[in-house]
Amino acid sequence: MSFQIPREALADSEVRGSNKGEGKMRIGIDFDGVVADNTSLKIRYIRENFGITLSPSECKREIAVAKGVPNEEYSKMLETIYNDPPVALEAEEVPHALLYMNLLREDKHELDIITTRHHQSKEIVYGWFKRKNFNGIQVTTTHNTSKREACLGLKLDIFTDDDLDKLEDLVGAVPYLFLFD
Repeated sequence: MSFQIPREALADSEVRGSNKGEGKMRIGIDFDGVVADNTSLKIRYIRENFGITLSPSECKREIAVAKGVPNEEYSKMLETIYNDPPVALEAEEVPHALLYMNLLREDKHELDIITTRHHQSKEIVYGWFKRKNFNGIQVTTTHNTSKREACLGLKLDIFTDDDLDKLEDLVGAVPYLFLFD
């Protein structure tokens, strides 16, 4: 398997990131939905608490609410699956995410996890990586700032997220944005 980064991104990284002149990049990666997959946790929580069986494609808030999950209860579910360590640590890996992250690190690119989780969830994210034997990753939470400000502060060359709205906010802050689906 090979992971190819656009040549123009490598060329631009020489003037932007912390690896100036080395063709190495500083890459920002969203955690939930790009590295960790919480879908099975959502399906289980909704089934156990509301007796509603959802498919993976029905786990977004708008669809789950339309299927009968109260909006405020959906928010409580997210609080549980993101912030309750015994539950949060059960999140599955997005297929091959850590494999590709390792390949990027082998090529000496710097990886930063940037998440909109609350600051107290930072240790849960570190714990999740530790359970997967993936150490030495930097985690930045945006508890008192925006994702845009965090990315600007890190001088990222690339950022990937599974939320188009969050990526749109990063236009002009990060040269290369990738929507992960």
